[in-house]
Amino acid sequence: MPVEPGRFLSSRGASSEQQVNAGWQGPRLCNNYATLWRESFPAVDKAHFSDFVLRAQDGLHPEVAIMIENVLETNGPKVKLPKQPGKSEDQPLNLPLIPSYTTPQGRSKLRVVLRAFGCWRPHLGYNPIMAALAAQIMAVTGSEKVTFQILVSIYKKYRLKDYFEGEQEKQEERKVEDAEALWRSAQVQWPDLVYAFSRYPSGEGIFKDCVKSLLSTLLTDTHRPEKQPFEWHVRLLHHVLLPVGGYSPADPRAQLRHVVMQIMARYLHAFLKCEDVHQPEKAATEVTRYVHVDVLLVTLLVKSSLM
Repeated sequence: MPVEPGRFLSSRGASSEQQVNAGWQGPRLCNNYATLWRESFPAVDKAHFSDFVLRAQDGLHPEVAIMIENVLETNGPKVKLPKQPGKSEDQPLNLPLIPSYTTPQGRSKLRVVLRAFGCWRPHLGYNPIMAALAAQIMAVTGSEKVTFQILVSIYKKYRLKDYFEGEQEKQEERKVEDAEALWRSAQVQWPDLVYAFSRYPSGEGIFKDCVKSLLSTLLTDTHRPEKQPFEWHVRLLHHVLLPVGGYSPADPRAQLRHVVMQIMARYLHAFLKCEDVHQPEKAATEVTRYVHVDVLLVTLLVKSSLM
């Protein structure tokens, strides 16, 4: 059933996971979200958290282990790794601003999840986007096990390996295909949005670049503490984890594209205000830099059907 906007933003009571992990301090207003996520993501077949925690002790690639240590270490020296083409540098994670992540003990919980996930997907190892997603999920649930289960489920459900594993050219091809699908859909459902970009020779390309950026970072980089509290971002995250409508294995990322299209349409007026060929690129950068989630956007996500 559709979720009423704000229904799961409640400060009454404490979640069972927070009672078990009394030292974990996440957003109190998200307790009901945490409960629903735990109930909605049981253990995934052949991906049991405890098994991969044990495997990671000896089976995790040493460089992956070092990268995880580096990104979670806010103070002190970092272990230097040789730069490799196509590899992300181990920049510190943009952790949600909750008390638990300010302490080594709190970050150690996230370390366990990242090590287990890196062992589950050895071809991926450490990935900054999935690591940031893990940090956001744990900020709500406070549970290593549940966070791992959600990561595995989302990775398999949306076939995110198409974005993150294999040759770089193949990854880019998948993003281009999804961006082209959104462009075709926008021509039917959002002609004004298409018009906003089509006024310029490179408009279609700018639109697709904006979509590709959102497809890559929607789960992780759309929250900016200086723009909105983390609790508001959780509303958007919830609709990505538990989207409205049915799921089609033949088109696994249809729901993810649906959320991206809603965000693009939300910023229609910003694109229409552009008056020269350089402004659409600037507007696209602003949209992909942060997404301000408000009640209107949540209502759109709830009421709209899939493309």
